[in-house]
Amino acid sequence: MVGAEAADGLVEFVSSGAAIDRHLADQIVLYLALADAPSTFSVAGVTRHLLTNLWIIGLFRPYRYQVDGVPDEAGWVRIDPLCGAG
Repeated sequence: MVGAEAADGLVEFVSSGAAIDRHLADQIVLYLALADAPSTFSVAGVTRHLLTNLWIIGLFRPYRYQVDGVPDEAGWVRIDPLCGAG
């Protein structure tokens, strides 16, 4: 049962064609906000946790982000960490 659930999740991710799965996206955005250049990635599912993390990072660091997609569907995220820096 657990194996079947994991396999279903993997099939869903691979068939989405996205670079990042829905569980990794909210973890990677902090590092991308600290990077030296803008980043863009496709995500298998825009989660509310991802949107919350993007908002929280903005409370501590000036940067811009854009999310193209709606919650629970595939989308794109762009992060520009250099805006406001200097």
